[in-house]
Amino acid sequence: MTLKRILFVDDEMLLRMAMVPGLEDAGYAVDEAGTGKRALEIFRARHAEIFCAVIDIGLPDMKGDSLVAEFRALSPQLGIVLATGYGDAELVKAFSADPAVRVVAKPYFTEELTAAIARVGMMPPAGETERLATHPA
Repeated sequence: MTLKRILFVDDEMLLRMAMVPGLEDAGYAVDEAGTGKRALEIFRARHAEIFCAVIDIGLPDMKGDSLVAEFRALSPQLGIVLATGYGDAELVKAFSADPAVRVVAKPYFTEELTAAIARVGMMPPAGETERLATHPA
C-alpha cells in the first residue's frame, strides 16, 4: 500500500520534530522543509506524489500564500493546510472559497492537523466543486 505523501513546511525545527513523527504515525509519508526555497525544490521534484502541503504562513524567506500559488501552478488539485500563529482573519477570508484549503491556528495538536489534512484530502480538485454541484455523479 502506498502512503499518501505530505510536504510539511515550517521554519521552526522543534515543531517539525514534533509533528513529522505524529503524521507518520497517522499513516502519511512526510517530506519536510524549513524554508520556502527548500519546499519549492522538494515540490518541483515530487509534486506528482504529494497530495497535501502543510505550510507555515510566516516563513522567513517567502510568504506562505506565495508558496501556495507556486505549488498550485504545478498541481492545481493539491490540498493545502495553512498554519498561522497570528490569527490572521484576512488569510482565512482569502482562502475561504477554496474547499481544498484549511487554515489551522498555532499552536495545534497532531489530531487537529490530521483532521485538517483529512478534510482537504476528501475535497474534489480545485474547480471541480462547482461542476459536481451542477452535475452530481
